[in-house]
Amino acid sequence: MLNKMYLTCVFPTERRALAYPIDSPYHRLLFDLETRFNLNASNFNLRFKNNRGDMIGLKDEDSWKLAKSEAFDGKNLIRLDIYIW
Repeated sequence: MLNKMYLTCVFPTERRALAYPIDSPYHRLLFDLETRFNLNASNFNLRFKNNRGDMIGLKDEDSWKLAKSEAFDGKNLIRLDIYIW
């Protein structure tokens, strides 16, 4: 069973990668991004690209679950780019 995923946080001027627990809820993701990157959740937007290449807003638990399911590569590995601005 998978327990970690690989997130790449894509900022306008840099990219930062981290291993992240796959079972973490959306509110925990926001908290961790705020503390790790010194952000304020009310001042940034999150997005991810779906399998068709469309940018999708990452705004709640449902979109977080969708992002994780779209990022699964079929080989027991989840890699997800999150665009932050």
